Amino acid sequence: MDHVERILNILVSAQVTGKPALFFPRARREWRVVVGAVVTCACIAVDLCFVAACIAIKNAGRTAEHGSVPRNHYGGTVLQGLGIPVFQAIFVTVAVALTDAENWPTDTVYQDKLIKKLTVFNFINSYTALFYTIFVPRASARRRPA
Repeated sequence: MDHVERILNILVSAQVTGKPALFFPRARREWRVVVGAVVTCACIAVDLCFVAACIAIKNAGRTAEHGSVPRNHYGGTVLQGLGIPVFQAIFVTVAVALTDAENWPTDTVYQDKLIKKLTVFNFINSYTALFYTIFVPRASARRRPA
C-alpha cells in the first residue's frame, strides 16, 4: 500500500468494516487514467517514430542500381538494437509513475494496471522491427518491376 500513501486521499469510514480508511475519489482517478492513457500512447508514438527512423537509416544504404542490396544497413540495425532496451527502461519508469498517480485501492489492481501498460508498450517496442523484417521487404519486392 506504499503507492497509496504518497498521494493525498480523503479519510472516510470503510463500507465493510466501518473503520476509517483512505479513499481516492473516482472522478480524480478517472482523470488520471485518461492522462495515463494519453501519455502511454505518446510514448508508443515516440517509439514508433524511432523505429521508423531506424528503418529509414537501414534503407538509406540501398543503392539505385542494386535496390535490394544494402550497402550500410548496420547503423540502423545497431541503433534499433540499442534503442529497444533504452525505451523499455524509460517506459518502465514512466509507467510506474503513471500507475502510482492513478492510486488504485489494492496492490492487485495496481499490479494489473501496471502489467497492462508494460505489456502493450513492450510488445510494440520489441516486435515492430520483427514485423517490418518479415512483411515489408517481401511486399516491396513484389511491387518492383522486373
